[in-house]
Amino acid sequence: MHSNQWLILGNGFDLQAGLKSTFTDFYTSRYNLNKIDHIDHNWEETLLNNRDHISIWDLLICTYLQNQSDSLRDWKDVEGIIKDVLQGVHSTNIHFSSDIFKDATKVIPIVWKFGEMALVMSTLSNEEKRSLRDYWFCYYIIEHLMSAYPFFKIYVQNNADYGDSDNSMLNLNEVRSILAPLMLKELKEFESSFSQYLDEQITGNTAYARNVINLYEIVVADSTISTQVLSFNYTPKIKKDILVYRNIHGSLEDKNIIFGIDASFNENEDSFDPYLVKFTKTSRILKLTNNAMTINETDWNGENVDQIIIYGHSLGEADYSYFQSIFDSVNLYHSSTRLVFAYSIYDSDRMEEIETTYETAVEKLMTRYGQSFSNQNHGRNLLHKLLLEGRIQIRLISSEIE
Repeated sequence: MHSNQWLILGNGFDLQAGLKSTFTDFYTSRYNLNKIDHIDHNWEETLLNNRDHISIWDLLICTYLQNQSDSLRDWKDVEGIIKDVLQGVHSTNIHFSSDIFKDATKVIPIVWKFGEMALVMSTLSNEEKRSLRDYWFCYYIIEHLMSAYPFFKIYVQNNADYGDSDNSMLNLNEVRSILAPLMLKELKEFESSFSQYLDEQITGNTAYARNVINLYEIVVADSTISTQVLSFNYTPKIKKDILVYRNIHGSLEDKNIIFGIDASFNENEDSFDPYLVKFTKTSRILKLTNNAMTINETDWNGENVDQIIIYGHSLGEADYSYFQSIFDSVNLYHSSTRLVFAYSIYDSDRMEEIETTYETAVEKLMTRYGQSFSNQNHGRNLLHKLLLEGRIQIRLISSEIE
């Protein structure tokens, strides 16, 4: 029987091939700084100046960096911020009293107070400043959106209360219906900036094209096995002779890269949010004109898959739905398909930490996948079954590209 394997690639593959594609690389280049100073009324003037367009997601990420600079290392962390902001997860790392939408219902009616506070700080008492502090960051986002979208400025002006009614609130659904599409447009601006950065990195790195081929051959190991590649990266196809190669989240070539959140949070019919579904990866992929995938003449073959190699992927929650679909498609529990989780040590000083973190991520992914089984007994013993049958392995890929 003809051997067939799938290779699932994450950003670690490009990093190992020498491409500076981490969040830190991008932001160091974008702002030439490692840590953001305190949020104040000179925010854009002092930190985000000389840029063609700064999105509100830049502001959100910058304030996260201000409070938690060491924990934001991966793109999965950025997608975690997107999820937290949209869902209203309380976090000291992003300055919201509740969430951006609920805060906006309170801030818009008294937006003039924040403007006054920024321009003439001394006119407000300490008590007034404290009462407004929780909504301060929401004000900066509203101010930015007013500057970028004239119709939103008109909406804010029409709904601002120039009296003294601090308790007035706008309709939440109305605010969400206006803000959510604007936040999605801003996310696309952020994606476009990263796309431009990544394109420049590839163009300026003459060794990258050679490195990806060498690394691919090391990871695949046996060139006689038919390999189909599913890439979570945005970079070009590795080799011309790979018959099936898919960029699942868009590509630089098609100028349609996406960041997004996992759709599973919105599965409950009672809590389904029509405004937030547009931010899910599933919804955004459907919107891409080429279905976010670059496919050659040969169709994807899901039959007789002997092995699935996952390399360089952080296994973050934002991509759990993909892995569930991948494992379901090969009937993982009952089939003989082997799983190989491969990784490399990208920082020798953090070897033990990297190994432990990756092992934990693998266990968490498999546990989460097991929870999706209708037969919970099978779900709970999935990892044990794979271990007993020798169908799961964590493999270290040498840091040397030969």
